[in-house]
Amino acid sequence: MLSIKKCSEILNKNEDVFTDEEVGQIKELFYELAEMDVDHYFRIQQEKILQDEESNFNGKGKFRRTG
Repeated sequence: MLSIKKCSEILNKNEDVFTDEEVGQIKELFYELAEMDVDHYFRIQQEKILQDEESNFNGKGKFRRTG
């Protein structure tokens, strides 16, 4: 996790000036967005696994023959 000091250095590079409180809020928001992105990634991966498993069944509980 980045420190407030490092975040301030990054955010205040240009003419912008953010208070420590604002930097903390921005940092928190980005971590929440990252967490949502990771959750979404794992949900999509799980859906792909389930779709792959379902495609191997013929609907009667038996594996479909391939090849």
